[in-house]
Amino acid sequence: MQLITIGDITDTYIKIKQKGFNSMLSKLGFNKNRRVESKWNEKQSIGGFWHIPFFMQHWNKVITGDANINYPKYFCAKYLQKNQKYTLLSIGCGTGFYEREFAKQKCFAELIGIELSENRIKEAQKLATDSNLNIKYLNKNFYDIDFKSEKFDVILFNSSLHHFDNIEMFLPQYIKALLKQNGYLVICEYVGKNRVYIPNFQLKEINKLIKTIPLKYRQYFGTSNYKNKVYSPGSIRMRLNDPSEAVDSESILPTLHKYFYTLEEKQLGCNLIMPLMRGIAYNFAYDDDETMQILHAILEADSNFMQQYSISDFIFGVYQ
Repeated sequence: MQLITIGDITDTYIKIKQKGFNSMLSKLGFNKNRRVESKWNEKQSIGGFWHIPFFMQHWNKVITGDANINYPKYFCAKYLQKNQKYTLLSIGCGTGFYEREFAKQKCFAELIGIELSENRIKEAQKLATDSNLNIKYLNKNFYDIDFKSEKFDVILFNSSLHHFDNIEMFLPQYIKALLKQNGYLVICEYVGKNRVYIPNFQLKEINKLIKTIPLKYRQYFGTSNYKNKVYSPGSIRMRLNDPSEAVDSESILPTLHKYFYTLEEKQLGCNLIMPLMRGIAYNFAYDDDETMQILHAILEADSNFMQQYSISDFIFGVYQ
């Protein structure tokens, strides 16, 4: 992995135009933990593929068999008993969407969400209160919490496990210890290359695909600039922007398979989609015929790539 790439220069330029120079410069003075917190306290733009309903409906279909059923509803119906009162711990809960979806299933006595970002935890708590859902949120670093002897029926990681380092130690020593006997570990996660490194053969397919997308769909939000090529990120920018990003993601699946029993595991792909959509996803938040045609073509290319190389950067899994 290179220290710095052309893509880093382009990305920094775009971020300065979007957020201002002072916002970018301020991160240089933070220590590692403060940079992580600063990253997740920022207001998130709709620049990622997960903001596109089309792709999330595809994930629903892969996981649950129905584009309109999300995985919390599917998991509770398949693995939990009615009229029981389970406990769930969500680590790295963000603004709390998935805790709210689990809470709607009416089978939990206690739901706890942990999040490092104060801004996100405040939003999560407000949304839960507005929906009349009883969810407890903790604005803390996971490692600073004393759970005493408490154990949980379900532990959830939704796009958060890849922000933890030393996975080989973390999962068995911390997470396995917090699960009840026969408890469930549920993850929907990035499990690709560390630091989101993109190998050359993958970049080749991404950049072939981007040329098929009309220019108006490639404009960066809030700028007059367009995305014409994708580069693998350099290690310096990754560490400055968010030191926790995919720090040990390659170890997630091997460690899960070593210390847990796999009940199910679904490959979600996005090997091409995530890098391609980064920064331009907001252009696809519509369901007109032209947009849908482009999204179908992108999904087909991504699925073909996943099948050809037998790799998936994202997975959904349930483990015991």
